[in-house]
Amino acid sequence: MHVFSRYWFTDFFLFQAVWVFAVVFHSPFICILLLLARLYVSQDLRKELGIMCFVAPIGIVVDWLLSVFGVFHFEGGGFPFWMILLWCAFSIALTQSFYWLSMHKKWIQSTAGAIFGPLSYIAGWVVGAVDFGLHFIITTALLSVIWMFMLPILYSVQARAVNAQWVTENR
Repeated sequence: MHVFSRYWFTDFFLFQAVWVFAVVFHSPFICILLLLARLYVSQDLRKELGIMCFVAPIGIVVDWLLSVFGVFHFEGGGFPFWMILLWCAFSIALTQSFYWLSMHKKWIQSTAGAIFGPLSYIAGWVVGAVDFGLHFIITTALLSVIWMFMLPILYSVQARAVNAQWVTENR
């Protein structure tokens, strides 16, 4: 796959749009429409839906646990539906616009996760989508450690799902 194909830009744009409509506007309806548009232009729908089913639950559970243990506080309490949609979009983005990172060594994925993972949550905090239950520095450090391990794990799960043909084989 060519890293910067027209499809890469489409995927990147749609993921960023889901992020904005989820985090800034808390608009699940628009997020669902964007996810459906993203799946509509998919080059391999079965594969991407399968990867979503394996990858998104990992992130959803991690963020839900962070919410349960008071690291995150969302408006209205509980765990927001828009966060689930955001994880669905991110899991698909790993197969396209963030695919380039899967070709690198685990330590590069870990470093990228440790730096860029927390930045997304910080951006969400800045726009008021999430409050941190712990001090800002502690929350950021915790997210950095989590993402240092989580991003390579997500890429590994994605690769295993594809290599084992869990997501491509007709049964």
